[in-house]
Amino acid sequence: MHSITFTCETITPMFLSGAGTTPELRAPSIKGAMRFWWRALQNENSIRELREKETKIFGGSYKDDANKEINLRSKLILMPPQISKSTPIQISGTPHHIQYGCKVSGCDSGFCGKGKQQKAMLHTFELTIKFDDSAITRNELIILVKTTFILGGLGNRERRGFGSVMITKIDNTLSFQTKAEIDDFWKTLSTTNNSLAYEWFKTAEIGKSFMSYEKALIAIGNASHKYSDDSLGYAKGKTRFASPIYVSVVKAEKETQYYILLTTLNTKPDRDLKNASKQEEFIKALKTQQ
Repeated sequence: MHSITFTCETITPMFLSGAGTTPELRAPSIKGAMRFWWRALQNENSIRELREKETKIFGGSYKDDANKEINLRSKLILMPPQISKSTPIQISGTPHHIQYGCKVSGCDSGFCGKGKQQKAMLHTFELTIKFDDSAITRNELIILVKTTFILGGLGNRERRGFGSVMITKIDNTLSFQTKAEIDDFWKTLSTTNNSLAYEWFKTAEIGKSFMSYEKALIAIGNASHKYSDDSLGYAKGKTRFASPIYVSVVKAEKETQYYILLTTLNTKPDRDLKNASKQEEFIKALKTQQ
């Protein structure tokens, strides 16, 4: 197997833990995020073929044309992240009601800080991935990891700017030193277009810029509250719908500003979303510089 090492920094607080509430950055969490974004980038109209392709890379089981179950081991092995620096952050409130947002009327006064104190972390770490290039090439793997960390994130509230990750090196080569490099990357991602009812990638666009991640998260939190609507995600008892609008925070090594990146995924067609225009209003609020 071949291997590749990514040097990374989390640039917004990460709410990610193992058993209990102790913050922990774990390889399975990263692999799960990679699997999600791999699926989002596929242009596939057959759920069987999608699962077969996914299983051949990430492992698992699928049924072939003869309805026989095939079990495969993963062709990707993520080594435990090697953390060189960790900065703990105590935040008053749950990740979706914290001091970085919720500054709107009707949600207590000022910054609401609902819930108990939460432990978040900012990490600098190395992630080494071993891979079989018969299943995924080196370039495909680099694109996948970049997509996972730039368009997405890790941990709770990753769809609203938390747990955003910046890649600074790939092996010994510097990566994403300027905003232009980040722009060049996400603009090359191909829009998928299929009929399957899952979250496939549609578009990405850069939004507002800020001098600190705190200000970026405040803007995201306020917009989330102002444009709160079922089309942007909800949890009602056992019924849940994850927001199809992914909001991440991106920053380049040589840049001082933090930028909002807005990624639109396919909205699952089985949802009765009567006010989908709220998605556009939410995006516009974070895209237009005041």
